Amino acid sequence: MTKKILWVEDSKLGADILCMSISRLGITYDFFSTVRKAVQAIDSGDYNGGLYLGSLRIPQGWKGPEVEIERSEASDCDGGLCLVKYASKRGIPVLALTGTASQKVREKAIEFGAKKVLRKPANLEVVLEAFKEVFV
Repeated sequence: MTKKILWVEDSKLGADILCMSISRLGITYDFFSTVRKAVQAIDSGDYNGGLYLGSLRIPQGWKGPEVEIERSEASDCDGGLCLVKYASKRGIPVLALTGTASQKVREKAIEFGAKKVLRKPANLEVVLEAFKEVFV
């Protein structure tokens, strides 16, 4: 059975690199670079596989009314952490990557429902194993 995941990241480069490998796992994805579109996609219910969040940090320009939706449900978070909580509350498994050195951010992501949080840079084998663990 093919699983469809929602891929959210500020750059499509990671998706382009991993697309061949994850397709062998029976995973397809739709890519979104904004929280607004990600929230709309989550609410559509079309993602039986889960959410892959390429960054727990929302870069400049990602903030807007859509983050307020999440903050109303999760006042103790912002940015990518809110998206983790938003998806997890809807039963969507989450795999997240973060470049932050903060253990607190990684722990918060797990607390908010991420099944696994990897630290960047992560090698391809580690990321693929995490995809298998969380999405397959």
